[in-house]
Amino acid sequence: MASQARGEAGGRVSVVLLGHSYVRRLGEYMSESDDRMNLGLRNVTVHCEAVGGATLGPTVGRRRDKCIRRLLPAVAAHQPDVIFVHIGENDLGRMPPGRIATELLDLVTELANLSRSRVVIVGQLICFPATEHLYPRSVQHINSTLRRQMPAGHAFWNHRCCFSRRSGNFLRDNVHLNRHGMRRYWKSVRTAVGRVLLRTQR
Repeated sequence: MASQARGEAGGRVSVVLLGHSYVRRLGEYMSESDDRMNLGLRNVTVHCEAVGGATLGPTVGRRRDKCIRRLLPAVAAHQPDVIFVHIGENDLGRMPPGRIATELLDLVTELANLSRSRVVIVGQLICFPATEHLYPRSVQHINSTLRRQMPAGHAFWNHRCCFSRRSGNFLRDNVHLNRHGMRRYWKSVRTAVGRVLLRTQR
């Protein structure tokens, strides 16, 4: 994987990570170390646009709507070259799995219009240990649908690292990643973004 990328006129490349609390916590994790900043990629500036509990559709009965589309103006302001999005788990139980997949694919189309390279990477949904007994088939169905139906030019990213109850990657809440899990998540997102930049910046 390339460790550097070229932006317009030799400037820095803009990458936006978009999603729920995993992306917000990833941003915090990166800010703790110069080596982890900007995913450790040279000539790249990484912006995290995230809100805990973010969903694909409008939330009902909450004080603040956490629909991910509320963040799209902020994404556009960064003039991203590439966008990585991780969302969908908070919609499980609220939407049928087929609709979650469709909403994600629609979001890819919207995000593509905000990306200078028109490339969007969609990270797989993770079956949180806290809810794996409720939605394992739904998560599998959504990921399989995204893998098959991702529009040409975009990418579906399957984390090679194991995020299961027995992996030792989760905090006690069995939803969020511990330090070990966050390190693996950081490395996986870095690989996904780096591979796309290598392809698009040639």
